[in-house]
Amino acid sequence: MIWGTHSPVHILTMNIKIQTIVDGLLSKANKLNVDLLIEQAFDDKYRQGESVIVQNTETMKFGVISCNVAEYPDDDVVFLEFNDKLYTYAKMEGFERDNMLDVFDNKVLKKLTRREFTKFIFQDVD
Repeated sequence: MIWGTHSPVHILTMNIKIQTIVDGLLSKANKLNVDLLIEQAFDDKYRQGESVIVQNTETMKFGVISCNVAEYPDDDVVFLEFNDKLYTYAKMEGFERDNMLDVFDNKVLKKLTRREFTKFIFQDVD
């Protein structure tokens, strides 16, 4: 399912922490007149609602918000910046997705604070 700035649709199985953050992002997007697309990162029942992909359709910036991330056991919610240029480069060089994160020292998905994530998603918005 996809949420958009102008037509939010909520999934009953979404983690309440992520839902609260998504609501805040959509509210800010409405105030700035920016279109965000937010969709689940996983379709399987076990992980459904635990991770979402956030895309600013104007700047083409992508990020991930996730709960229960094994690599960050002390964080309830993890915010990640997606570096699409580095991902594309690594893919062209033949790296597997799991291998990319290790080889490029977590620069494909870079962990951010909530404030940094919000700034990243709304970067370059007037």
